[in-house]
Amino acid sequence: MHVAGFAEKAGLDAAQLASLATRNAGGRLLDAADRAVLEAVDELHTTFDLSDEAWARLVAVADEDAALELVLVCGWYHAVSFAVRALRLPLEPGTRPIAAK
Repeated sequence: MHVAGFAEKAGLDAAQLASLATRNAGGRLLDAADRAVLEAVDELHTTFDLSDEAWARLVAVADEDAALELVLVCGWYHAVSFAVRALRLPLEPGTRPIAAK
């Protein structure tokens, strides 16, 4: 999981990092801006869309350019994950798989 490599630089502690992977405690461990971003990413992942309400929450904590960039980054990660999985590429050194849901 790429976030593990950047967690310290982003200021995420171990509990916050774990909550991102499990979606269990993010609401208690992240501030409103981080929650808006995480909720938007989760919604994009689940529905392949972003509701007007989620867009408004995202723009409220960032701006329209940053919100658009987030949508594009999410799409890019989906494209990369499709290729990685389909090509059966090995895990990056020092990483471990995330348990299937």
